[in-house]
Amino acid sequence: MLITDSKILKLYCEKALSEKVMAFDTEFMRDKTYYPKLSLVQIATKDSAFAVDMLCGLDYSPLKRLLSAPNLLKVIHSARQDLELLYNFFGIIPQNLLDTQTAALFLGYKDSPSFELLAADFLDIKVSKALQFSDWLIRPLSDEQLQYAITDANLLYELFFKIEERLNKLDRFAWALEESNLIKCGSKFITPIESILNKFAGAINKESDLLRCYDLLSWREEKAKTLDVPRNYVIKEEVIIQLCHKKPVTIEELLKYKLHPNLDEENLYEILEIMQDETLDESKNEIIKNFLNNKKFIFLNKNNLFFMLKILVEVISKKLGIHEQLLATTTDILLFAHDKESRANQGWRRAAIGNFMQDLKEGKLLLGFKDGNFFISG
Repeated sequence: MLITDSKILKLYCEKALSEKVMAFDTEFMRDKTYYPKLSLVQIATKDSAFAVDMLCGLDYSPLKRLLSAPNLLKVIHSARQDLELLYNFFGIIPQNLLDTQTAALFLGYKDSPSFELLAADFLDIKVSKALQFSDWLIRPLSDEQLQYAITDANLLYELFFKIEERLNKLDRFAWALEESNLIKCGSKFITPIESILNKFAGAINKESDLLRCYDLLSWREEKAKTLDVPRNYVIKEEVIIQLCHKKPVTIEELLKYKLHPNLDEENLYEILEIMQDETLDESKNEIIKNFLNNKKFIFLNKNNLFFMLKILVEVISKKLGIHEQLLATTTDILLFAHDKESRANQGWRRAAIGNFMQDLKEGKLLLGFKDGNFFISG
């Protein structure tokens, strides 16, 4: 059912609020915009399934209350984009989430398993994603689009109970629930410029060039928001690298590079100013120095304890049937080895791996090697 009436929306949402579990999904378009455009929100419970048209100007407050309900478990698959959409639309991040993609990692799956894979494995159903990339902003939606959207929500609801059963047998449901809700800690889904800068660290080595790159990335972010286009529509990453190396000084030189056609002359002069800026900015210099120091820390501080801890993570990973990167990343292990705050010693990871790492560090746990495999004792 497609809901396009505020009274009907309120009725269905109030009924869903009485449930203990609901599944939800979204359909949206993002390929040509900075901000994703929300088209549908699909809800499935034990007794009903419906899609809410997010483009027809309803009173969406009942849906906001439903998604915010703290005691209602909300099941989703690959949550980040859906949560970003809801945050942008409602200003909320739903509480009490179970991400089936994340949960599957606690059952031995690797590399972000798709919804199609999980539906095939747990429900013995072949899911077609042929309509996933259709135009969800057109109205009216086709019957095929609507059926596709609601079917996914229904299957997600069924999938949850199969996954929950497996997790409970391994006593890992609480782990999956905790990990699923960590995305709430993100800073309103804004990607820090320092994180984007990571992509350029290998191609840009000079500290002064990295500083220009940081400024250019910051400028691009604001321009992409203003124009509501993807970042690479403004300036592609390879062009940013070229600009930081070549440092053009004239408009003619700058126009040799592929830039967004909506950039006017003022924008071009802003880019040139960034390329030629020699002003000492202590705050930005500090950001770049910290960025470089973190890089050095990750690549240069691999001591003997680090390698022993890494082997331990591999051993525990095989024992639990959980991917190593979920247990502890290289950065997690390095931080732990150097007595810094590490995820490996927080939340569910403390019981899964952190206590073992601490015992190894204190000599209470021994690593051995026999018949071609490492093992632990003690």
